Amino acid sequence: MHVRTIEWPEQEAFLQQLDAVKQRHKIRHDSALAELAGISHTAVSNWRNRKARPSLTAITRIAEAIEESPQPLLAAAGLIEDQDDSIDPLAGMPDSIRRMVALYRAGDETLRTRLEMGALVLTEFADDHVRLSSTQKRSS
Repeated sequence: MHVRTIEWPEQEAFLQQLDAVKQRHKIRHDSALAELAGISHTAVSNWRNRKARPSLTAITRIAEAIEESPQPLLAAAGLIEDQDDSIDPLAGMPDSIRRMVALYRAGDETLRTRLEMGALVLTEFADDHVRLSSTQKRSS
């Protein structure tokens, strides 16, 4: 029986990056990383066995789960150029905002609802602050 494999010259570099991520976050098994990221453990196995390449979505989910930029993994997989920041819509955002987005994306319905309620309070505060600042500037 012949198992079909794909052409993927970046596989070794990608798997080295993936293993480095697992080591940094003390994740011992691919299945644990997959579960954390909400992707199939079969997908990770397929990457290792050259049956499939990782998708942008799968890599982004891994990055969100470990709260790191997806750029190194995306570049190693051959999905972007090394210096491409345009793929990360949160590039340049404070860590607290990046963490909030990661928690929202990984959270269940209850957590998402609570985060949305908190975000509404913060945006109302920010809107009031902007209105007050513009009113004070006109008064000066």
